[in-house]
Amino acid sequence: MRRTWPGCSTTSSATWPALRTALASGDRAKARTVWLTAQLTWDRVGSAYGSFNDYTDAIAGLPQGLPAGVRDPDFTGLRRIEYGLWHDEAVTGLGTYADDLAGTVAELRDDLPGSTPDAIDLPLRVHEILEDALRFPADRADRHGRAHRADRRRPPTRTPPARCSTCSGPLLDERRPDLRPEIHTELDALRGALTERRNVAATLGRVLETLAQAPGLLEVTGS
Repeated sequence: MRRTWPGCSTTSSATWPALRTALASGDRAKARTVWLTAQLTWDRVGSAYGSFNDYTDAIAGLPQGLPAGVRDPDFTGLRRIEYGLWHDEAVTGLGTYADDLAGTVAELRDDLPGSTPDAIDLPLRVHEILEDALRFPADRADRHGRAHRADRRRPPTRTPPARCSTCSGPLLDERRPDLRPEIHTELDALRGALTERRNVAATLGRVLETLAQAPGLLEVTGS
């Protein structure tokens, strides 16, 4: 049986050809819109802390640390396309990156059994996805496409952390019946902070402190 990853159904095969078609059209505004959809699709998979091994950098890696920065040949994928779209590069010339991206996503989909974390590590993902958002702020991650700003406007109750806490709900309720209600209350508070665009880091920090309690409750110990 193929192992699945929460949110991987969103790596729809239709997303990546749509991006390639938009780039081939030469319409920068259209390509930017389709790019944003593709980037948010990837973000919603919930990759954090290198959970998909080398695929993560190939699909949405940043130029930080590369010898030539944004001009480095290893800077590819969604973020390279973003850079080109918002820095007046020829739209049609970015199609090669989209072709490579579609191939990498297809490889990831086929290789999920070997690239997803072990089941025993899954409880850590309850809080690591939001923690990654705190570790990599939008001004460092975005190449001007503002994907993080758009994604953070979405209701947190639909984010991977909320889904993970729901999937493991019975186990959490058995050990700490008060924890899940607290998590969802604080996610609602985070939604309010995002809507108002104030105090986001502080509110996110409180959510992380609460979510961090879940992995210890779900640890599997030896007999």
